[in-house]
Amino acid sequence: PLTIVTDKATDVYYGETIRLSAMGGSGNGAIQWSIDDNNANVAVVTSSSGNNCVVTVTGTGGFSVKAYKAAVGGYSESNEDTVAFNANPKPVTPVVTAANKLYDGGLNATLNAVWKSGDLVGSDEIELTVTGEFLTADVGIGKQVKVISHSATGANVNKYEITWPQSTTA
Repeated sequence: PLTIVTDKATDVYYGETIRLSAMGGSGNGAIQWSIDDNNANVAVVTSSSGNNCVVTVTGTGGFSVKAYKAAVGGYSESNEDTVAFNANPKPVTPVVTAANKLYDGGLNATLNAVWKSGDLVGSDEIELTVTGEFLTADVGIGKQVKVISHSATGANVNKYEITWPQSTTA
């Protein structure tokens, strides 16, 4: 029987690519690859050649990759094999920095949050907002700043699992 082999565990993350191969099955028909119709918005077959296939995870949730050998040369279509995957939100952590400030007796801090190169997938844009305060009003170098609130907004924000740092230094 035809069997699908994958290079990853079946728990994957948004933005990952998965390499699959089909082995076995009678005949020499072309391997036909597809994503379960019910979850075509979670993953796509981005390339296939011979017995190999590359799938790109484009969303979150469950999806299945299916393969079979087409009927050709007197051979019937092979059995269909399926591998189920679960696409999780991509884990990311923004870089939070605090600006130095002149002594004013207050605790207010100016914070900035940015993504590291490669954190976001493709053309995704997620805007970050963060506020914080110094732990003391004292003057000094390497002053700790506590993150008080944070938010992330954008069309694909639900495809990411954002872990915010609790503090930074100025």
